[in-house]
Amino acid sequence: MMIGLLRTSETPPVAFADLLTMTCNYQGIKLLYMTPSNIDIKTGMVTGKMLIENEWRNIKTKLPKFIDATPYLFSGANAKKYQKEIRYLKKSTRLSINRRHLIQKDELQRMLTKHKELKELAIETEEVTTFEKLISFLDKHNSIILKPVLSYGGKNVAIIQKDDKDYTYIEEENKKITFKELSELYDEKYSKRAYVIQEYVVSRSLFDDPIDCRVHLEKNGNNEWEVARSFVRIGLGEKVVSNISQGGGISRVDPFLKANFRENWKVIKKKIEHYSRVIPAELEKYKNEDFMVMGLDLGLTIEGNVKLFEINTFPIVSPQRAEIARLRAGYYKFVLKELALEEEYGYSSLVKSNKKMLEEHKEFIKESKHLNKKLEEVKKSTSWKVTKPLRKIKDWIK
Repeated sequence: MMIGLLRTSETPPVAFADLLTMTCNYQGIKLLYMTPSNIDIKTGMVTGKMLIENEWRNIKTKLPKFIDATPYLFSGANAKKYQKEIRYLKKSTRLSINRRHLIQKDELQRMLTKHKELKELAIETEEVTTFEKLISFLDKHNSIILKPVLSYGGKNVAIIQKDDKDYTYIEEENKKITFKELSELYDEKYSKRAYVIQEYVVSRSLFDDPIDCRVHLEKNGNNEWEVARSFVRIGLGEKVVSNISQGGGISRVDPFLKANFRENWKVIKKKIEHYSRVIPAELEKYKNEDFMVMGLDLGLTIEGNVKLFEINTFPIVSPQRAEIARLRAGYYKFVLKELALEEEYGYSSLVKSNKKMLEEHKEFIKESKHLNKKLEEVKKSTSWKVTKPLRKIKDWIK
């Protein structure tokens, strides 16, 4: 059994790729490191690299049936450069993902708002289409945050606060600006690219550093979501974001919550754990797709509220390499078995049918519980007790 690890760099990310290869070997799986330029579309062959005797050696082989792909392949310059290869891969193999983002920021907030259980995670969000719209949103909330619709790493994110007649613009540093200067800034920077504006959620530490809780989720060998690791990201000395790539730090969840949220810490932890279980399945249901990995970025307010900032498609690996390697190798094995069954018996269509039946069964059980509850309430009512003799007479007549 073989899987492909598709990235854009010619050199494997040694620390992770070595570990992942060894974990795959334990599962009886060979890992082929490959780039789009390694693929021969005409022959269906790939010249990739395999770790053999602690050395990455060139290997020519058939295109693997399952490929763990980087989402960076599906956007920007990469998408243009490898257009033919991407089209070929989508047609010829199963990819772990076939787009840059699982869900865009504005669409995510719409999904949350309409969801009965997840709506408390939602943050009021609108797409910036005009300067007038930005000002109207700012008048409503006083503090707002601007984010590119398509972005990663917390780049180009800014806060705008209304201060009487003037404004405070915060990106890398605080800056007082006038209405006219804000209008000019909008024309220069924000009118030429798709941005969203959100109500600013104050998610900060006791030392006023921006924070969020990253929950890294992976599918395991049973095709179930599992938390590889949760940690709090702290934007040490940063003004806006808590992204590690911009110089932030990380902390274990429990000690951080205890130190910063005190009596609220257990409530917040329970919410993080609960939403970590619910969100992945609900997103797959909403998009009608299966995913392999995602990172939840949760804002934590001092009042004990949890808000979902965004869902990351390609969360950082380094803080939890060993756990990711274990889970991912298990998932690879599950997918390869599924593909083998699909090839022999048409297994995938059977799985989809069973999933539908399972959902219908769950709804039936839910409705039955609801009706049983209503029946118990009726039985405890005065009218039910009063009519008991009449029911006995009815039974006697039968």
